[in-house]
Order: sequence, then structure tokens, then C-alpha cells
Amino acid sequence: MLSPELRRRISFEHLEDEFIAAVFGVNVCDDFSNKQEFIAEICDMVKDYLFDSIEESSGYKPTPKDKDAFYYYLVDNFSKYLNRLYIRFCLDEKYPIQEESKKIEVKSIPYSHINNDWDVLQKLVKNKPYILKGDLILSKNEYDGKIVTLGSIIEVTGYVDLNEQSEIESLGDLTKVGGGLDIDGTSIYSLGKLTSVGGSLHIRDQDIRSLDNLKSVGLSADLRNMRHLASLGDLRTVGGYLNLQECFDLESLDNLTRVDGYLNLNYTFIESFGDLEYVGGDLYLTDCPLSKKYSENEIRQMLVVRGNIVM
Repeated sequence: MLSPELRRRISFEHLEDEFIAAVFGVNVCDDFSNKQEFIAEICDMVKDYLFDSIEESSGYKPTPKDKDAFYYYLVDNFSKYLNRLYIRFCLDEKYPIQEESKKIEVKSIPYSHINNDWDVLQKLVKNKPYILKGDLILSKNEYDGKIVTLGSIIEVTGYVDLNEQSEIESLGDLTKVGGGLDIDGTSIYSLGKLTSVGGSLHIRDQDIRSLDNLKSVGLSADLRNMRHLASLGDLRTVGGYLNLQECFDLESLDNLTRVDGYLNLNYTFIESFGDLEYVGGDLYLTDCPLSKKYSENEIRQMLVVRGNIVM
């Protein structure tokens, strides 16, 4: 049994993160002769790390009895989890995991805990929904492997950089990006289930025809030269500028209501402001039907433009 002094000093809700860090600090299949040794050693590593942290942060020195009790607590509560990880890394082809029929719990993992290794991440994630904490940097100059899809990752809390990964075709199950998203130079043809990007969005020169389910971009959205983009989909708000220059197939702003920075509609065929209510910067309308259809005064009566209107 764990002592009250020890229980007060352990963050039990973050224990799984510590196990992930320990597992990805070793070579699972080569460093251990069997799964029993793997489970015992990983539990011992987590125990030692946590006790060192407790002593350093609080000055409390766990007794030998504390250490033994905590070790067996970890073995009792995490053996099943570690067993599944061992099978997933080392025995998948011989003994494939039977997925449970009940709804799978969404888990999260700090990407830094696996040393930002995409190949290792895939072994952990498989086809289960995961939230990835931190940045996902897979641009061509950072990762040379082949990526076709982001698979079952449903959220990345930081920045997603897929720049020049020409073989990737899908964002998979991704619904939310907490930071920016850069998919320049990819073969992605649809934003799929993505509903929000917290930072900036960069999708220049892509063969994407609609923004699909995307509702909001927290900062700027650079979509210039997307010559096949025909619809903004569900996009409603952009927290910075929105650049749609030379999006030749775009004829409507669809559900867009607010752009907090400038809005560039130069060299487009957009004929209506639709639901647009507010532009926080300049409005650019060079060689756009709107510049011929309305005067500057008429435009300002239709919506709020904080900056200049350039026609």
C-alpha cells in the first residue's frame, strides 16, 4: 500500500506519459529477452525517475518500503498496457492484436516523448484515435520517409508541417490543429474532417477544390494560386489575413463572415460578398467583378472595412 506522503507527491494522471517516455527511450525488441523482463524493467525505470524527481523538487526521500510498494503498484496497474505495447512493437506479425468491439478511448501522447520519430509513432498509434501533444514536423527536409496519410491522429496541439511531402494524400482523421498547418507541396486533395486551425494555414498551389469542414483559422490563411479551389466550404472566421489571389474557380465567399486582417480577392471571379460582415484590414479587389459591380461607398455600406479598399 502506498503511504499518504507518497500519494500526495505523485501525479497519477500523468503516469502513462512517463511510461511512454520510458518505452521510447529503449529498443523494445532488442534490449529485453521477453515481455516479462520488459515489463519489470520499464516499471523500475519509471519508479526511479519519479522518485528522483520527487526528491529533487520537494526534498522528500522515499523509504525502501515506499519504493517497493510503488514498484508493485506500477506492475499491477500497467502490466496489461505494457504487454500490449510489447506485442505491438515486437510480435505484431505473429500475434496480431484483437481490437475490442467497444468504443476505444481517445488517448494522448507527447510527440517529444518518442524523440519526434514518425515511424515509432505509427507502431504505437496503429488504427486508434490519438491526440498528439506538441508539434508534428514532417517536412521533407526533416523527414525522408514515405508518408501517405496521418492516419488515426485526430488532433495535434501544436504546429503541423508537411511542407514538400509530395506523397502524402490525406490528413486522415485529423479534426483539429492547435498551431499552424503547412501543406504546401503535398498531394493532399481534401482537408477531410479538419474543422479548425489555431495558427496560420498555408495551402498555396494545391489541387484542393474545397475547404470542406474547416470552420475557423486562428491566424492568417494563405491560399493564393489555388486555381481549382471552388468553395470555401464551412469557413466562417479568419483571425489574420486571408489571401485568395488568383483562385480562379472561386465565385463565392460561401459562409465567411469575418476576416480580422486584410482580404485579398485580386484576380478572382467572386461576384458576391455573401455573409461577409467584417474585414479588419485592407480589402483588395483588383480585376475582381466586385470592383466593377460596387463603388467604395456601396461596399462600406454593406460591410465594415477597417482599412483601405483597393480596386
